[in-house]
Amino acid sequence: MVALSGTAAIAAEAGQTCRTSHNLVGACFTVHGHLSRSSGGVRINWDETGQTLTVLDRQSARQSSDIIPDAVRALLPPNSAGSVEGDYFVCPFDRTHLGRMQAVCIDAASHLSLKQK
Repeated sequence: MVALSGTAAIAAEAGQTCRTSHNLVGACFTVHGHLSRSSGGVRINWDETGQTLTVLDRQSARQSSDIIPDAVRALLPPNSAGSVEGDYFVCPFDRTHLGRMQAVCIDAASHLSLKQK
């Protein structure tokens, strides 16, 4: 019976979206910015505030290979040096703190365009 309960919990979490993650600490919001990859992971530079957001996996709130929407991945291959400008609907895993990146997951992306370095 324990094995079945664990399987049901894993199946329920697998259907989880960024917006429904149990790791969120606040309301989701839209940012216009530039998403890029670096050795430190995936980042969004938020144009309006100058703040940098670090993008994490929606289920485990950590770095993973499947954290950006397919439309962004199509524009920005893994070894690309550019960035993808667009509107990102993100959800927070931690609170904003002055001088520190805020961790978010991306629920949706729109109005995308590739910017080469």
